[in-house]
Amino acid sequence: MRVLSILRVDPTGHQVIIVCRKPFAKWTLATMPPRRGPDPLRGGDHLCHPRGGGMEVFRRRWRAATGENLDGTLQD
Repeated sequence: MRVLSILRVDPTGHQVIIVCRKPFAKWTLATMPPRRGPDPLRGGDHLCHPRGGGMEVFRRRWRAATGENLDGTLQD
């Protein structure tokens, strides 16, 4: 629970999220701006399945919080 609580909020305000563009068919990764607006900043990553996107969101949030990749290597 502690890890999830840390990864839930990015102190910079730029939170990586999954956005559904077409119900049950098309998802993309996006970044929420620090001040919530009408539309998140779109990422160019098209996802075939939200589960794979969820893992990518977790990887990116982990890297932002710890400075490490999930395989233990340091961030470039």
